[in-house]
Amino acid sequence: MENKFLNSLKNEGNIYYTENGAKSLKESGSSLVDFFFRCGVLMNSPNRFEKLFLNAFVEDKEKAIRILFYSRDIRGGQGVRRTFRYVLKKIGNLYPDIAKQIIKYVPEYGRWDDLYAFVGTKVERDAFEFMYSQIIEDIENYKIKRPISLLAKWLKSENTSSKKSVELAKKTRRYFKMDSKTYRKMLSELRKYIKIVERDMSENKWEEIEYEKVPSRAMKKYYNSYKRHDGERFEKYIEEVKQNKKKINAATLYPHDIVSMVIDEENDTAEALWKNLPDYNIEEDAIAVVDVSGSMYGQPITVAISLGIYFAERNKGKFKNKFITFSANPELQEIKGETLYEKVQTLSTAYWDMNTDLIKVFKLILNTAVKYGYNDKELPKKIYIISDMQFDIAVEDNYNTNYETIRKMYEEKGYSIPKIVFWNVSEYGNDVSVKCDQNGTALISGYNPVILEYIIQGKDVNPYELMERVVDSERYKNIVIN
Repeated sequence: MENKFLNSLKNEGNIYYTENGAKSLKESGSSLVDFFFRCGVLMNSPNRFEKLFLNAFVEDKEKAIRILFYSRDIRGGQGVRRTFRYVLKKIGNLYPDIAKQIIKYVPEYGRWDDLYAFVGTKVERDAFEFMYSQIIEDIENYKIKRPISLLAKWLKSENTSSKKSVELAKKTRRYFKMDSKTYRKMLSELRKYIKIVERDMSENKWEEIEYEKVPSRAMKKYYNSYKRHDGERFEKYIEEVKQNKKKINAATLYPHDIVSMVIDEENDTAEALWKNLPDYNIEEDAIAVVDVSGSMYGQPITVAISLGIYFAERNKGKFKNKFITFSANPELQEIKGETLYEKVQTLSTAYWDMNTDLIKVFKLILNTAVKYGYNDKELPKKIYIISDMQFDIAVEDNYNTNYETIRKMYEEKGYSIPKIVFWNVSEYGNDVSVKCDQNGTALISGYNPVILEYIIQGKDVNPYELMERVVDSERYKNIVIN
């Protein structure tokens, strides 16, 4: 028999208040969802990342491991590196049998040098044996001019200023049963074969750089060097990209990576990269609501604005080129300008304040609908709230969470509540906005809009079902734990 009193006690214990006093929740009711909602932003909080992972691991080992690799996956996930490696090391010591099973997935979703996280753990030898078998295969393929992996690029070198890297390099070559000269020669030949752009740069072989093959992050990192040392050829390449005669790699860059390149000036490279970001066919009556309050200072606000511009620009529905900013007061923003620089600059006049009054956004929408007699069909069907989730207290109704207050507002006005996606872009909050089974909502985090691919496909779901949609997708279903 259900004990309603105990359930009520449990619910009371789950109440949390944001930094600005709004009622919220400590947990969603699923440790997997809690981890999924945080994993994309906990770049510099390894202890919190570990705790969330271990709780999720208790709930479902395989799903927790898949979320872990989703967090690391720079193409299909959120590109988290430091905290991913921290947890890998923990798994290597606490769950060596699990660690042995997942070693093979590490370079597929991350980088080969992520495997160094297992050094000093119970699976150190297993990790090096896996790398050794790959390097032997690469050497054989190199001899017959066949493609090889990127392992040689990420193996540590002995000729570096970092003492830690030197020690790891020595350990690597010992496991590979190579002396210093053999190891150094092997790395040099394989790196030359896979045409690492940094090698050409260090040797001043700028004319040998094939810009169409430069990885997206290397393009962002070194574009000023290309202009300085190989200006005429690089400018010609960018012009040909504009004319769709040549391609530029942007698959592993996120909107804020590129927006940061145009904060102060026009940038043709950034323009080319922006236009080549992946497109997720947003064909829905949806609008983004972007938090520009004081608590978003720093990278979170750049990420939020970048995602807002990206979403509005790629939206093919009735709210194309529009999004709403909110702090103390919400404002409808329109994307204006021809270049990315111009679009970013037009937003510098947006009203930014210290408050994070989410309720006012929905008041604006509902009051406008009532005033002009619009029906449900004219209103947004889905709203993406891009924020640190530290909302202000709902003054008229401080007994309910913001979501409960919003739902009540829509019911009182006679409108259907839109689907609401809570998109967390800051690592500092500790709460969740809704329960894991709240239909018509989603809890996501991170800087990569690839998550849109999962949200807009198929029917609308709740936070738990969305998490399952991601971890059971083609991208991650091959990660199996016995």
